[in-house]
Amino acid sequence: MNPVCQLSIGIAAAGFLFHNIVLLNEEFAQSMIAALGASTTESSIAQVPEEGEALFEKMKQ
Repeated sequence: MNPVCQLSIGIAAAGFLFHNIVLLNEEFAQSMIAALGASTTESSIAQVPEEGEALFEKMKQ
């Protein structure tokens, strides 16, 4: 996994944690996933939404 992808996943994890504690707004989470996916390198565009979604589902439980 390249550093850009790791950084993106770290940002996604921090964002999802913030989302869960403060906002509880699923539309915000979806727009954040899309924004992160669009701002990463092509190799990690597919990975960020999938790993972010999995992390989000785990945190919701």
